[in-house]
Amino acid sequence: MKSGKRKRWLSAMLVLVMVMAMNISVLAAPEENTAENEAEIQALTEPVTDDEQHADMGAELANQGIATYADINPDANYILVGKTFRGITVNQIPAEFQIQVTNQSGTPYTLDSSNVISRGADGLTWQWRIDNAAVGVYSVTESGAEVPGYSLATSGTGADVEVKAADFKVTSDVYTECSHTNWPVKIDGDQNVLFAAALTGKDGCVVISKTPLTASQRATVTAAVTGIGGNWKTPVNFYSISTNGNGPYTVQGKSLRYNPDTEEVILANTSNWSHVATLNYSISAASNPDISITNTYTPTTTSVEIQKLITGNIGDRNEEFGFTVNCTEAMEAGEGYTLSADKKTATFALGHEDKVMLNGVRIGSTLTISESGATDYKMTIKVGNITLGADHSYTIPVGATGPVQIIVENHREGTIDTGVALDSLPYILILAVVAAGVVAFIRKRRRHNGN
Repeated sequence: MKSGKRKRWLSAMLVLVMVMAMNISVLAAPEENTAENEAEIQALTEPVTDDEQHADMGAELANQGIATYADINPDANYILVGKTFRGITVNQIPAEFQIQVTNQSGTPYTLDSSNVISRGADGLTWQWRIDNAAVGVYSVTESGAEVPGYSLATSGTGADVEVKAADFKVTSDVYTECSHTNWPVKIDGDQNVLFAAALTGKDGCVVISKTPLTASQRATVTAAVTGIGGNWKTPVNFYSISTNGNGPYTVQGKSLRYNPDTEEVILANTSNWSHVATLNYSISAASNPDISITNTYTPTTTSVEIQKLITGNIGDRNEEFGFTVNCTEAMEAGEGYTLSADKKTATFALGHEDKVMLNGVRIGSTLTISESGATDYKMTIKVGNITLGADHSYTIPVGATGPVQIIVENHREGTIDTGVALDSLPYILILAVVAAGVVAFIRKRRRHNGN
């Protein structure tokens, strides 16, 4: 009995050990190296190409909400426009001011205060940037720049500007069969050199550059490489040292790398590559116009003629009166008056029908006229048919072209003193005697005639 129990116990233990061993073997068994796993491993270890790098950069910038076309497309042309206002203050810049940069198809880019990208510290220098400007000729005009009371001189408009894309040219320098693994190309030196290799089996090729190539440059290189013929076929895979490092660069499972110490591209296996080539390239700079427009504002001025008239039956036409004319803006010197240090006050004297001409009076400025020594006169100041109010002020209107004529009239009426006071008693008596004598004379003459 005891022996039977011992056997059953040993059998149970043996079964338990076998099950544990099976579990351990299942956990330790390596995953089958399938084709899908190989592709996944290659995707994880293969460098990102320049094309993928540009796409990722554009998506990331777009996610941040800061991308412009120029940020994600280095090929994009642009136009810079700068504007300078001179002779006015920030508050005088017209709200309706606009610049139109118009291409040959007639489509304008409208630039105004709402899309300025930067302003100078004084607020009088503005700048715009037109991204993704198509190649072609553009005209530059502006509108709404006039400021009342100022003449305007504009530079930088009228002439056409041209946008040109950069010219990228590629020539094949060395082309040979792939006979060894190390290829000295000095790809990161001062020379504009590209390395290219074609896979066997017409499975495409690879191009390695020092820095990333733009989309249009990659297109030009692709045309040059595939134009060689033979195994130089698409797809063309682009890598750059600055983006992808020194490798290894893997294309369809075939690898190569760059050795900066020896300045060589090293192929892992020559049998994977049919041909190699070094390419030279040259770049002529793009033409991205930088337009500078300056508006210079000069205050417009006119002359003001002030004439003195003395009227009334007791107005003294031999008398002179002192005048003071205050202006809200500086005036210019002239004959017959004296200016204050700030040139805003003119003083002079005028008699009957005398005139003075004030020079350089700003359009839009206000004159205030005061006179001394005329307390016994009624003063009236007229500009044409307009009689000035009690403050004797006048604002030069916008659009005034000729001299403004102002007439200051002093008028005084009164009874003339003849030297005879007819309301005194002696004069009354004398008049009475004279009247009585006249009456007596008339009666006597009538009697004489009757006889």
